[in-house]
Amino acid sequence: MKASLRPSTASLSCAHVAFRLHLAALARIRAGQTARLITVSAGATTRPPPPLQKQQRYPLHSQPHQRQQQHQHQQHTPSPPTPEPSAWRWQSLTDDSSPLSIAIESLPTLGRWTVRPARRPLTGTTDMSGSSLLELHDALRDHDVRRAWKVYKEMYRRSVYSQLHADDHTVMLGWLTAHTLPRLAALHASRVMENMRRCGHTPDLRDYHAVMLCHLRNRDPRRCVEVFKRMVDEDHIEPDARAFTMAIAAFGQAGDSRSVRSLWRQMGEKVLGARTNMDAWAVTIDALGASGKLDDAERMYAEVQDGLGPARPLDRKVHEAMIQAYGRALRLAPAMKIFAAIKDGKAATLIDIETYDAILRACVMSGEDELAAELWDELEAFCTRASDAAPASQTRPTSKPLASSYNSMLEVCARSGQTTRAEQLFQALSESYPPPGTSYEHLVRAHLNDGNIAAACARFDELIERGHMPGAQLVADVHKARREQGPA
Repeated sequence: MKASLRPSTASLSCAHVAFRLHLAALARIRAGQTARLITVSAGATTRPPPPLQKQQRYPLHSQPHQRQQQHQHQQHTPSPPTPEPSAWRWQSLTDDSSPLSIAIESLPTLGRWTVRPARRPLTGTTDMSGSSLLELHDALRDHDVRRAWKVYKEMYRRSVYSQLHADDHTVMLGWLTAHTLPRLAALHASRVMENMRRCGHTPDLRDYHAVMLCHLRNRDPRRCVEVFKRMVDEDHIEPDARAFTMAIAAFGQAGDSRSVRSLWRQMGEKVLGARTNMDAWAVTIDALGASGKLDDAERMYAEVQDGLGPARPLDRKVHEAMIQAYGRALRLAPAMKIFAAIKDGKAATLIDIETYDAILRACVMSGEDELAAELWDELEAFCTRASDAAPASQTRPTSKPLASSYNSMLEVCARSGQTTRAEQLFQALSESYPPPGTSYEHLVRAHLNDGNIAAACARFDELIERGHMPGAQLVADVHKARREQGPA
């Protein structure tokens, strides 16, 4: 595939569940820590692996057989007994004595195909690289992800995968979590996981995290849960809080509130300290809101507040999850009340661009376009103040709204046919992030609603060239507009 593997710095909201894989933090698994103690922030930004020294030929370890050494160390280190896979019983919410099996067949999924991108977002060229292990590591040290992926695929074609260490596959999986094309990333992640197994390597918890995340970004809950079950049933790996929260998010995407609540309870029983993980609370509240269970989301929101007590403010991400839950239920008044409380400093951390992103999304879902425009102006002023607040002795960072915030405003423009404003927003988005497929769709919709068929078709063709998969309704509307317009 010619798709770009350029990492995207866009943080997604809890609704899109864009967890970012933090390889440096998860590498502590290799240091002997118990997997159940590993938790990673739901909003963590993807970072490239640290640059390697020239004499180091393995991306994550200076010794090539550290996985084997770690395994030998664990064999001689006493550890608490791990429950057998048969002990995993998914209990019913109504009857705790009856097991509840995960009905994977009922979960929605996507086709195992995508559009072949015809143009790269950056250069429009194809890199010609080698097919050796040294060239792969050189590309990783240079953080040249495109070249690294080219070498990785060429090694597959030449059947020299046996040279790869397990960590080489792990690094490639980590980069795929930031792929600009989620559908293509999910396909590649499944392929990399199978390559690991063909080479005789057993995937670890980090690998499963990455593959689950790729399916979540692709909004494919069924395959995400299938990976979770395979981790437990086949490889006998005990899930940590991060794996549980991604499975909960998958059921939230599918609207299965019963499984969301069941997994939440099981996580509290199986994972030490899971109930103190604010990311887990935020993801579960957001999943309940996405499933249409606002009452359950409100109960969880009140429960976590009561557990902390009045002396300790609640983490901001939990407030943001509740804001979006209210937005889905078209109850903007309580969402604005929480937003005002965060602005008044009643959260554990001060207001940030993620908070504005949550309230913007709530306004758009509630149809309050004028209020969304006012909040957007406030967000731009906030970003300007944040950029100017950097010390004069340092390079001032440029603070920008999140890509999902741009998408919310593009949706507002699409509904009203504001093509000039939509093009300005899209240009600003493109300067900071690789535009996602939803941004192109909103832009095409704006031109269609404005009656500019030629501009809509041009943007639609660009969407396809970039390798994005448009929605079925947009495809039908564009083809209908083209037929009505006739030959150019």
